[in-house]
Formats: sequence, C-alpha cells, structure tokens
Amino acid sequence: MSADEAEREAVRRFGPAAGLAIDLRPNGHPLRLAVVIAAGTTVLVACWLLAVTLWVLPSRDPAHVVLWRVIAGLFLAYAGLTFAGLVDGVARRWLGWLLIPASLAAIALAATLIWSYATHPRAEGYLLLMGVLIGAHGLLAILDGVLGLGRRRGSRVSAGALRAG
Repeated sequence: MSADEAEREAVRRFGPAAGLAIDLRPNGHPLRLAVVIAAGTTVLVACWLLAVTLWVLPSRDPAHVVLWRVIAGLFLAYAGLTFAGLVDGVARRWLGWLLIPASLAAIALAATLIWSYATHPRAEGYLLLMGVLIGAHGLLAILDGVLGLGRRRGSRVSAGALRAG
C-alpha cells in the first residue's frame, strides 16, 4: 500500500501518534506515578499481612488466619493487575475494563475496613491504615483508567486532520 494508505490504516488501528505517544510515555500522565506508588504500597500491605498471618495470628487469633491470607492474596492480585494495566494497557484494553471492577471492589473493601475501625471501640489502627491505602489505590486506578479512556477517545482523528494539524 502507498504511504498515505499505510498512514490512514495505522491511524485507524492505533489512533493518532500524539495519543499513542502519551500512552507509551513512561509516566503517561501525571497520575501514573501516583498509581504506581499506590500499587507498590498495596504490595507492601499484602506482604505485611502475610507476615502477620505467619508469625502473629496463629497464636493470637488462629480463626482469622485464612481470611487475612485470602485478603493478602487479593491485594497482591489487584496490585499485579494494576501494574499489568499500566505496562500493557495500551495493547490490551480488556485489562482496563477488568481493572475498573477490581478497583470498585478495592474501594468497597476499603470502606468496610474504615467502617469497622470507626464502629468497633477496640478496633486496631491497621484497619484504618489498610482502608485508606487500598481505597486510595482504587480511586487512583479508576481515575487513571477514566483519563486513559477519555484520552484515547478524544485523540481519534482522521489521517488527513493529523497531517493538517
């Protein structure tokens, strides 16, 4: 195909170069760094929870060991999904659509943890801390996804408009 046809086909498939360049830039947009930090914090929270379930809970509260290990595993999976969406979300848009419900679930869990802390007189501070951290991760991931979707939709222009601009 000619150069013009190839350019039109590339723009049709991938969108204009400006939108793609933003998505492929290491930080994408200012929120990306915050999402990376939030996902990294979620990994740290999950590792802390796993350590607690190995060394503290078996002697203090063995009935909740499995629950907290499952939550730690879900935190690790959510952080992994977030990192995958940041790294490969341009090529695999289904990751973004999977990340949105996962982020909503993270926000719901965060609200539950914060509510538990607020309503139980003997609740420990780690419930509040985990709730705030996981909730922030969820909110940032959703904002990043919404901005990413809007940026891709708003960046769709024809090959002719791209050459003219």
